[in-house]
Amino acid sequence: MGQYLAGVEGLLSARLLRSQNEGGVYVAVMDFTSKGAFSAWMQSPSFRAAHQSSSPDMAGAIESFETVVAVGA
Repeated sequence: MGQYLAGVEGLLSARLLRSQNEGGVYVAVMDFTSKGAFSAWMQSPSFRAAHQSSSPDMAGAIESFETVVAVGA
């Protein structure tokens, strides 16, 4: 994951979470400076390279959220 994210403009942080349940899903949590920075990354060669082995309808599985409350560093 990290190799595709180095130098991504507007990226503040990224985490990859894995379910502790057998056969569970992975969730990527990424914080960007703006929706525009996120959209630009989605259209970038870096995004395509990171997801080249994913299913063709991967983009339909991506959901965007906004922070309502944040606690901690």
